Amino acid sequence: MDLPGELKNRIYFYSLVRPDNIEITAQNWPTHQPALLKTCKQIRSEALSIFYNENTISANIDDWSPAVKNACHALWDRYELKTTKFSHYFTGKPHWQNLVEWLKAWSQGTMKGISDVVHKSRSLERKTVGVMFLMATTAKNNKIPWADLEQLLLAQRGLLAKGDGRWLLLN
Repeated sequence: MDLPGELKNRIYFYSLVRPDNIEITAQNWPTHQPALLKTCKQIRSEALSIFYNENTISANIDDWSPAVKNACHALWDRYELKTTKFSHYFTGKPHWQNLVEWLKAWSQGTMKGISDVVHKSRSLERKTVGVMFLMATTAKNNKIPWADLEQLLLAQRGLLAKGDGRWLLLN
């Protein structure tokens, strides 16, 4: 622990930075961090930003549940991390209730949204969901009640179903 900071940072870098993508899922969330970050508070505080800022992190959003993405953002907010190598991808099946709960929490300011879904996506589903998040943002900024927003979002469900009929299933 008495090594100079520059030397410790090099050790942390060589120990924590991986050439491959770090995939975070709901199943591996508690264990995705290397053991070095769990040795003591001092090492954790010194090395956590290296781990998250130097690696490419992918969050697996399964069945449109925002749990993993929100856990990542909560961790980064808590430790004031500024990761720029973060992406998310969607797996599983369409899940209307998960998406609606996410949009409601986003519109009420209690949950993170999807920042890049409109501009970086090509699919009808991702573009439609992106527009829904933009609607929720507008509702949040203009203090539109959830009940009114929910009606507008429900109209988008049919558009989602054109791409994948499972959006109409009751989950």
